[in-house]
Amino acid sequence: FAALATLKRRQNGAITSSLGGVVITRATNQTIFTLEDLQQTATIATPGQRFFGGYQLQAYELYLHDLPLPRSDQLLEVGSHDAVVASVLGGQAEAGFIRTTLIEQRLAEGTLHADQLRVIHPQRLSGYPFLLSTRLYPEWAMVALPHLESGLASRITAALLSLSADHPAAIAAGIAGFAPPA
Repeated sequence: FAALATLKRRQNGAITSSLGGVVITRATNQTIFTLEDLQQTATIATPGQRFFGGYQLQAYELYLHDLPLPRSDQLLEVGSHDAVVASVLGGQAEAGFIRTTLIEQRLAEGTLHADQLRVIHPQRLSGYPFLLSTRLYPEWAMVALPHLESGLASRITAALLSLSADHPAAIAAGIAGFAPPA
């Protein structure tokens, strides 16, 4: 398959074509401050191990720091990023893995307060406006399977790249269009 374009998201007035993972704990937790501390953590909430921004990015960050992956008995799979936040705030989990933009979205909605959570292993990247614990990766890609006729793939790519952030279809989808494949 071939990547045709990368999704651009619009969140809280910012447009990005990258995503990352966030490791969170309750702001009052006095045992988790670093990625290394997760080894001693009893429970880590995740939407599920198949979630790129809710497990795989954080697991890869641990790997890159020569740290062990969470043990299966440590993981609490809760099905959604919002459920991860609720599990951490409710005390069912000591830490949680979520994708970038979720905290800022909930802060803007008023369903979360800045003093409730602490980000573990915070990264500050120039030009990236969201809380982050991992490296950045391209947002979701639009791909063409090998059997798609090349002329059609070219027309689809042109249509995706011409979709502006203010187009009704982009607004309805909650996106800001597409960027060249990353």
